[in-house]
Amino acid sequence: MQIEKIPPQSVESEYALIAACLIRPEIIPGVMFALQPDDFYKIAHQHIFRALFELKQSSDIVLVWQWLADHKLDQETGKEYLMSVAASASTSVGWKYYADVIKEKAQRRRVLNLCSQSSEQVFGEAEYPLEEIISGLKSGLDNILGRTNLDFIDAAAWLDSDPPEPDNILAETFDAGDKVVIIGSSKLRKSFLLLQMTLSLAAGRNFLTWQIAKSRRVLHVQFEIKAHHFHRRVKRLARALNIAAADLGDRLQIINGRGLGLIGPAGIERIQKAAMTFKPEIIALDPLYKLSVGVENAAEDSKIILNAFDVLAEQTGAAVVFIHHDSKGSPGDRDIRDRGAGSNVLGRDYDACLTMTTHSQDPDATVMEILLRNYRPQEPFVVSWTEDESGNFKFEERRDLMPDKKTSKSKASQPALSFYLPVAEAILGDGEIETASFKTEFKSKTGLSDHRVRDFLTWGQAGGQPYVLSREERGHGVHKKWLRAGRRGNDE
Repeated sequence: MQIEKIPPQSVESEYALIAACLIRPEIIPGVMFALQPDDFYKIAHQHIFRALFELKQSSDIVLVWQWLADHKLDQETGKEYLMSVAASASTSVGWKYYADVIKEKAQRRRVLNLCSQSSEQVFGEAEYPLEEIISGLKSGLDNILGRTNLDFIDAAAWLDSDPPEPDNILAETFDAGDKVVIIGSSKLRKSFLLLQMTLSLAAGRNFLTWQIAKSRRVLHVQFEIKAHHFHRRVKRLARALNIAAADLGDRLQIINGRGLGLIGPAGIERIQKAAMTFKPEIIALDPLYKLSVGVENAAEDSKIILNAFDVLAEQTGAAVVFIHHDSKGSPGDRDIRDRGAGSNVLGRDYDACLTMTTHSQDPDATVMEILLRNYRPQEPFVVSWTEDESGNFKFEERRDLMPDKKTSKSKASQPALSFYLPVAEAILGDGEIETASFKTEFKSKTGLSDHRVRDFLTWGQAGGQPYVLSREERGHGVHKKWLRAGRRGNDE
């Protein structure tokens, strides 16, 4: 009779390390850096570790137990067991030794699983190619040991060849394999903007000012909203965008990650494994703080999650788009490169950044700014959140507003520039008027400043079908500018 062997493990070391964390929370960041939840063999210890991780290093027994109960993870971790672990702790000295033992046992289990998978491929009914089995073994061992194969590239060969064309996802903004962040303050509907983007990408529809050349496969992972609420959100946004089920096909898949313990590199690895079956071109993660490890302001802790995003993008080939929040204060006062709470490592890491800032004059409007690593700069623009009578909603571009961000020095709100369009149409009539004369009369009738009059003319002459058309008359010693009406406000 063949006796099944127990996989390599040291439950005693796990017990001692968890106990040490409960009595000395200051060691938890170091433990989190050294280990991931699935490094623990005992399921109860994995859950306790996730709870400590999610609670931002709190070792309060009541809070840990409540977290486990809220996430329905208390079946494997009885309250008495948790209290007995805490009561058994006598010292935290030697926690690094315990962490090393746990890591070494976990690596042995991974080697065992890798060998088992290869064995199944060798002896299985389906005949796997030998090269594929060997490649899988090498890749698996590299992942276990944290190794990467570094290839040399001869620059001279690059000079004699053309690079492959980038797989541009959002026109002139980001490509497959890029890292993209959307940053904004609370209540600016960042999550809705991301969802509108993913719906548009999956349906192959243009997104606000951006062109989308073709439909894409999108995996949208959200960690905050209950499934039934997110269901309603998806339906209402899709209806407002005139996107039906047939337009999406199977290209938009959603993971409701709330309460699933998807935290840190281990959580991202779980997402990666799930994504490999779907083969997405974009992976959207909302929000970042639910995945983050350690302390938000610590550069080393930020690097952990950002490096995990690198691996996710590299292994799947997908663009990774995530939501992040602004720090306290007035975000409009800060440069776009300094947006986002926490360590400044984030601002040096992404390939594209989209920021959302409240408009200086219209509190219902949002200024969009774009910072790019691989493409030319893009002009900021304004969007507004709109809802119809049926409760459907979406973001729409606002061409009647200049992209003026709200700052700590912003004055009281003024009407949108479109408010003054009837006055301009009455002045212009059906003929032409010299620009200087128009400005004088327009300023007199509206009471606007010279700066706002210039803003109105800039807005009125923008776009493919402007409201105001201009003509210049040049000659010897002559330079005049004339204005006439273009598209009328009631032509929309």
